[in-house]
Amino acid sequence: MIKRIILNILIAISLMCHGAFGQVPPSAYLIPAPNQEVDNRGVFSLPLSFNVSYAPQLGDSMQSVIQQMADFVKTELNISFVQKAKACNVLFILDKNIQQKEGYRLNIATHKITIAAADAKGAFYGWQTLHQILLYAKINGLSGLPCTEIYDFPRYGFRALMLDPARNFLSIDELKAFIRTMSFYKYNYLHLHLTDDQGWRIQIKAYPELTEKGSIVKQQDGKDRKLFYTQDQLKDLVQFAAGYFVQIIPEIDIPGHNTALLTAFPELACFPKDFKLRTSPGVSEDILDASNPKVYKIYETILKEVASIFPCKYFHLGGDEAPLVTWEASAACQELIEKKGLKDSRGLMAYFLAKNSEVIQKLGKTPLFWYEMDVPSYPKNSIAYFWRMGLSEKVIKKAASEGYPLIGAPGEHAYFDYPMSRSDTPYSNLMPVTTLKDTYEFNPAYKLPENETKNVIGVEATIWGEYIPSLKMAYFRTYPRALALSEVGWSAMKNRDWKRFKSRLVLNLSFLTNMGVGYEVPFDSYGSYN
Repeated sequence: MIKRIILNILIAISLMCHGAFGQVPPSAYLIPAPNQEVDNRGVFSLPLSFNVSYAPQLGDSMQSVIQQMADFVKTELNISFVQKAKACNVLFILDKNIQQKEGYRLNIATHKITIAAADAKGAFYGWQTLHQILLYAKINGLSGLPCTEIYDFPRYGFRALMLDPARNFLSIDELKAFIRTMSFYKYNYLHLHLTDDQGWRIQIKAYPELTEKGSIVKQQDGKDRKLFYTQDQLKDLVQFAAGYFVQIIPEIDIPGHNTALLTAFPELACFPKDFKLRTSPGVSEDILDASNPKVYKIYETILKEVASIFPCKYFHLGGDEAPLVTWEASAACQELIEKKGLKDSRGLMAYFLAKNSEVIQKLGKTPLFWYEMDVPSYPKNSIAYFWRMGLSEKVIKKAASEGYPLIGAPGEHAYFDYPMSRSDTPYSNLMPVTTLKDTYEFNPAYKLPENETKNVIGVEATIWGEYIPSLKMAYFRTYPRALALSEVGWSAMKNRDWKRFKSRLVLNLSFLTNMGVGYEVPFDSYGSYN
């Protein structure tokens, strides 16, 4: 309660500092910070009707942009919306001179708003910037928008959030709500961790036993319930996400994190037994038997089915925290190591990942992996994540020498299941703390030479599901840190400043409230930021 009172005071102070409840330049609240912004004199008065047109060369995907704009204008602003070709006050135009991918120009003049882009994706991000400006006007009862010119494009082309329904299931409608919010802050990939020791959450038509046995969750009433996504549900989700220019990356974790599969196929383990789904956090020592040909045959079928659902070119195969001690204890795996001339179980890991990668690479997919320093090699043309706390710079240097593109998701900056502060909220004392400032100060290039960091292609925040039992908790852990990471992924370093970000953040918290998105208040009862 005290935090919320302080928050309201800070919002009021911020508004007064930026114009005494009058016109405030968009630079005071836009997140992520745009590349270039010029605030001009004058005001675009909100019209009785938004008359909108777009250049057909921008493509059919513009229809979803126009529909989202129409829904907001009619529902939130209570203003008429007409899509027409003449006498327009909002124009989406084609500009092939905008060379940067996802780039756009937004010009708010006294009588017209123009968004220029080279394609529909750029136009969408121009709309999201205008969306924030319109939302600010709505919340503060303003009758006009300040005239401004913005030229904008992202620092990185890969900006992702990850959810973990394998451990705590989220419905399709909940995933859609999450997508709507993340796209508002210009994220363009949602990574879904679909399988783990705690659950198998995706229908595989060739092997219905995977969800018959691997998707069971015990409900509060003590009854068992099968929780998983059908392929049709996921195809619907993919189509929905595409309307927000978000691509969905599936993750099928191998060779560890696999107890859910072993409940259905215990013979695929090094040491078969009656496997039970894990119901607690942690990593099981169960692992697929890399010497068993049936493992590769079953996974070829699984990977092909999953790839057919998701058009995204990226496909995550996990590869982290594999209990290699189990392979070391397996006579069959040791025999395979000797037969293939592999040095040890780490070499077997490289061999196993390469064989499974071949399946998805033949389908035109790029495999993604959680990078482990002790794995001697990863498949050619794959992408690796640096994620382990404290090892980012070492991984970047090693991966640069090996030629792997990298995605930054380090625990000390981007693990959003970690609490933002020590508090009385559930589970906050069980994990390390990643503060809002920790996230904001993340520079994926660190201070390394450009030749070592040019292979970093983007950023991702992970919201692992062990202690995220609901969408409400997912939002609480994700926001407002996702606003900080959006700026890490989008904004140039010259436009990033912690003090200015804090000021802009306060106004954005009212945006989240308006959208019905819960968040953790980012400061303590004394007003100090966590």
